[in-house]
Amino acid sequence: MQRISHHISEHVYLIIVVVMMFSISGCQKQTALSINIANAAKIKERIAAHQGEQAVLVNFWATWCQPCVEEFPMITDLAAQYEPEGLKVYFVSVDFIDNLDGVKAFLSQMGVHEPSYIKPDGNDNAFIDGIHKDWSGAIPFTIIFSKTSGKVESYWEGVAEREQFQQAIIAALNS
Repeated sequence: MQRISHHISEHVYLIIVVVMMFSISGCQKQTALSINIANAAKIKERIAAHQGEQAVLVNFWATWCQPCVEEFPMITDLAAQYEPEGLKVYFVSVDFIDNLDGVKAFLSQMGVHEPSYIKPDGNDNAFIDGIHKDWSGAIPFTIIFSKTSGKVESYWEGVAEREQFQQAIIAALNS
């Protein structure tokens, strides 16, 4: 009799483990993070698709850029806060493509589940000029586009305070 109860206990244990595994995996977001290689024209095309429906914030960053990494959580918080009001946020990594796994790991760690982008290796000046004529190439670089017109509402190089982000986002949502 003891052998049977021991055998049943093993099966019960296995069933509990399997149920727990399914429960845990069911709680996690199942969508895979998509990172697309995109030149400036493709990024601008993606932004233009939101005109009239959403304001768009694009943040250019890199895993090796400490100021970029430090302001990243604030941007994801603002994305969540203003998404219901019509804000779309895209992240564009300027890392080399051979660090794609590092970029994916960082974005996953930061809770980014939306499609993101990485610039192609090659002519950085063409990429920079294609995004905005006044961008020197310094990062972080943030550019925000108006909901109604799709035109540039605001942009800046370097880290900005939350208040500056919020003012620019609100202006873009209302213009």
